[in-house]
Amino acid sequence: MKKKVTYKFKGNEYLSKGEIEIAKFLDSLDIAFEYEFPIAIVEYDKAKLWYPDFYLKEYQIVVEFFGMYNYDNSYKGAAEHKKKVFKKCGIQFVPIYHVNKSWQEYLLKAISSHQETKVKKIQEVMLKYNATHEGFLKKFKSFLINK
Repeated sequence: MKKKVTYKFKGNEYLSKGEIEIAKFLDSLDIAFEYEFPIAIVEYDKAKLWYPDFYLKEYQIVVEFFGMYNYDNSYKGAAEHKKKVFKKCGIQFVPIYHVNKSWQEYLLKAISSHQETKVKKIQEVMLKYNATHEGFLKKFKSFLINK
């Protein structure tokens, strides 16, 4: 039986060169992550635990490296299924593909985009609340200034 090759970095063993590149990139920017952190999902109406490549806790984003996406049709099918399940479960998800030459910029833009969406949603909630609780936004701004 052939032994699985792993790549070590800061106490973790990664299964591919792509995964270790992502880990080193995140680490170089002090972006905290968990490798193969268990995530609860619902697949075929059953709760399951999946272990995505990276979970960025601070941003609540899953990052998966699909290194064989363009080379193996069954792998590609499994990757597409994963993407659909994450979306259906409301999990923010960023896929990185082996052929994506500018994956670093892509990843940072995806993180930024997800965060902007969250900010817009909370702003909408605050405006709605302010409509029924006059002065809330003024008090909130004062709170932020005096923090």
